[in-house]
This record gives sequence, C-alpha cells and structure tokens, in this order.
Amino acid sequence: MIKFGTAGLRGLMQPGEDGLNDYTVALATLGISRYLKQTCGKGKIIFAYDTRHHSREYAYLAAGILQKEGHQALIFPSYAPTPILAYSIRPLHADLGIVLTASHNPKEYNGYKVYGSDGIQINEATAAQIASNMEEEKYNTAYFINSACLPNLSAELPAPETITPAIVPSYIHDIQSLWQRKMNEEETCKMAAAQHNLKIVYTPVHGTGAAYFLPLLQHSSFADIIIVKEQAEPDPDFPTAPKPNPEYPEVLLPAIKQAEAVNADIVLVTDPDADRCALALPDTAGEWHQLSGNETGALLSAILIDNARSCQRRLNSDDYLVKSVVTDDFGAAIAKANGLSVCESLTGFKNICGTIPKLRAQGKRYFFGYEESVGYSYPDFVRDKDGLASCYLLAMAAAYVSTNGCTLWQYFNDLQKRYGYYVSAPFNIVNTASDGNEQIQKTVNEFRTNSPLLLAGGKLLQISDYLDGSIKIFAQDGTSVQQKDVLKLPKQNLVKFFYDNNLTLSVRPSGTEPKLKFYLDACASTRETAVELLQKAGNEIRNLLKQQK
Repeated sequence: MIKFGTAGLRGLMQPGEDGLNDYTVALATLGISRYLKQTCGKGKIIFAYDTRHHSREYAYLAAGILQKEGHQALIFPSYAPTPILAYSIRPLHADLGIVLTASHNPKEYNGYKVYGSDGIQINEATAAQIASNMEEEKYNTAYFINSACLPNLSAELPAPETITPAIVPSYIHDIQSLWQRKMNEEETCKMAAAQHNLKIVYTPVHGTGAAYFLPLLQHSSFADIIIVKEQAEPDPDFPTAPKPNPEYPEVLLPAIKQAEAVNADIVLVTDPDADRCALALPDTAGEWHQLSGNETGALLSAILIDNARSCQRRLNSDDYLVKSVVTDDFGAAIAKANGLSVCESLTGFKNICGTIPKLRAQGKRYFFGYEESVGYSYPDFVRDKDGLASCYLLAMAAAYVSTNGCTLWQYFNDLQKRYGYYVSAPFNIVNTASDGNEQIQKTVNEFRTNSPLLLAGGKLLQISDYLDGSIKIFAQDGTSVQQKDVLKLPKQNLVKFFYDNNLTLSVRPSGTEPKLKFYLDACASTRETAVELLQKAGNEIRNLLKQQK
C-alpha cells in the first residue's frame, strides 16, 4: 500500500492501494480522524489544495469525512499555495493542516501533506501512528465495502467551513515585515522609485503563485511586472514544464526568453504550489544566469544579515542559520563571518524547521533555514519553505542595491569574491523498474562499502554515514578510524564523503521519487577551478556507476 510518512502521502494518481485516489485519501483521513480522537478528542483541521487534477475533489472528500467524524474542517475557497496553509495553522489554532499537492512532481502525481499544530510537518512518531490507524480503518464498513474498493460515498458528506478571508492579508503583511531597513527620507524616496522601476519577470509555472504574488508586489510599489503568458494560468497538465521543478533550467527557459525580450532586471519563479523559488539574473554583458539553490540561499542569508544590521539588531552566536547536510557551506561561511552559529539538519523542512522549537527551548533564535533544492524558510510565521516570501525578498533586495548603482548580480559576485567560489553539480539517476528501489539501495550500499578513495585528484578524508550515525576519519597513510553514533541526528539513508581538494559528495535515495540523488559541491579560489573539479568528479562517479552494473 502507498506509504504514509512524514510528508503524508505522495504518489501516482492511479487505482488501488499503491496509488493516490479516493480510497487512499479517505483511508488516510480516517487514520487522521482516529489519531485526533486518540490525542485531543475532536480536532480542528485546515485544508488547502493546489491546481492539480483531483486536488480539489480530494480536499473536499477528506474535509467532508472529518466533518462527518465529528471534527471541525475549514477549507480555502479556492486553490492556495502551500506556505499559506502552513501559515494559517497557528493563528487559527488548528490541530492539523492538510494540503493536497504534489509540489514540483509531474502531472501524474498528487500528494496529501500533513502539518501539526506547531505549523511543522508531522514527525516520524505521528506519521507512524496514523499509518497504523490506516491499517485498522481498512475495515471501517461505514465507508468501505472491502479494502479493495473505492469509498462508499453514496451518503452525502457534510460541507466544510470556508476559511476566514482575513488570513491572506495577514500572511502578506508578515511577508512584508521580512524586509526591514532604516533609511532617511531621501533614501526612502530612492527606494520607492527603484521598486517602481525594477523590471521583474515572474512565472508561477501553471500553479498557485500568481494570484497571491502579484498583489504582494503591487502593494509594495512594484509596477513593472511581466508574467510569463504561457505559464500564467493554472493548468494541471503543465504543458510548458512536464517536470515543473524550478531547479531544472528548462523550466526557466520561457521566463528567461521573456526577460531577454524586455530587458528585465530579474527573473523570479515559483513551483506549482509556490513553496519553492528560483532566481535568474543578468550579468553585466546581459547574459542570464540561473542561480542554484545553494547560491540563492547564500544570497538570501547575506540579505537578511544586511537587513538586521541596518536595523541595529546585534546578531551573535545565539542566532542560528540552519541548513541541510547536503547543502554546501557558502551560506554557512557568510553566517559564521558575521557572528552567527550554524547547525545542520537532515534533508527536508520537517527537519530544518523542526529545529525551531529545539532552539527556542535552549534560548536560541532561528535566523534562517534553507536547503539546496531551492527551498528557504524564515522566522517564524511559516515553518516550512516559502517561495512567495523568497521572491519578495529578492525583489526588494534587487531594488535596494540599484539605489546605489549596483545590480543583484554584482552583489552576488561580491559575496563570492569575499567568501569563496562555491559551486554545485547535483545529478540524479532515475530507476522506474519494478525493482528500482532495491537497485537504488544496492548502489548506496556499494558506495558505503567500496567508497571512492580518490575523487578529481583529492584524497578521501572523512565519511559521514547518517544511517548509523558514524564518522570514519582517514589518515594520510590510508588507515582509518571509525567513531559510532557521533552524528546526533535521526537516521537517514545518506552517505557523505569529504576530500582534501575541498570537494564533497553526498549520496542518498529520494524520499518521494524512484531516483538516486548525488550532490557534488566544490569550493575554490576561482569559479573556473571549482567548475573543473566538479566536471572531473562527475565523470569519475558516472564511470564508477557503469562499472557497478
């Protein structure tokens, strides 16, 4: 049966227990109902849905079931971005939030994502309890004739309540509060003019973003906003982006083409549920460059630090930048140089934002969190990645630096000159065979047991294995010492290799798709050197994979 995990459900929309359909949505909802009855009696649950096929139907089905089960269900009146759902949970004092979305997956997928009352994706223990409840609910004859059939929906389900419309202006107000700068009257006038004149190309990639982001920009004095026409309207088939992940350069091609035609200053992109953000900028010669998630995260880190300084906020070691273990150290270098602390989490924003309550309990402050897969999270109103907030901050920063005769591209390049040239070259191996997951696992284990001792001329220094929490240190003579249980993080099937040429390699299976993910990162004194290292390392790894077959 389709697995219920900390991201809820995600899978192909297809019949049967292995797909996402009316039956599995209803089953998960009954598992959640039982969980609520076990923990708080009657619960309050907020629903949202994206623009995908069946998202609205699944959301109303789930909300209706919870209403019938005696809980209170509220739903957004139309499609809504995932970060707005995550935002609404705490101010509306909900016990859970559920959004029907498959984020950046292809059109054949959908998902059922669950948040706790703290606004963070549910943890492993809660997911396990709901999954166990689902097994029990298979035999709920009030809904199912048997475990193989679709829900018996002949009885009309009660309609959920509509969520208060005030929540969206509140969310937009809080996004705008992220940009804070002390300016005199002359500077304020210059900034307003810069916002008005900045030429922005934006695309929601056929998703939820435009209906929310365009008013946000317009309310913030931006007047010259060009939305990519062929990607502007919600379309569940994603005709111009079959794989609507803004990490992929091909997704940005229509926006960059539009930007070249109108001589734009910045390209901003959100994925279909608007929790991810991608950025492209023109260099001084007018050539466009898409920044990686690592680069955009570092840029946002610097912007937020500059903002804090402008407001005379003293940052110190109690302020934490949180990044995932597969995110490079560019942002970390910027944070540390400015007196902040850095901590790492496992991949996923349930882990990144999961540090927020832990830091608070220690009297520490969550400053900013991000991971390389173009996701960024801010304190503290949305405890998940937020593409709309990220696009807003980048637009404001581009306008601000222009008041000093600078571009955001030049600002970014200054960061590289100051802190080093960090470059990434991730790639994936997709395996859709019936035994694809087993083959992927075999490959990961092969890297564990027969680790590449040399990579692009660099010697292996350390292996961090997040499955058993061990670190293996290699000496100059090739001998090694392994320390067990030293990585104080939950277990994850991830292995990370460190080399003496400032190259790192991380290997892990995807948690939501049949793919093996490789993360290659390098830092060097010039960008050309870093790129050369990555090209050589990538070729060596691909050759190694061929030999393993």
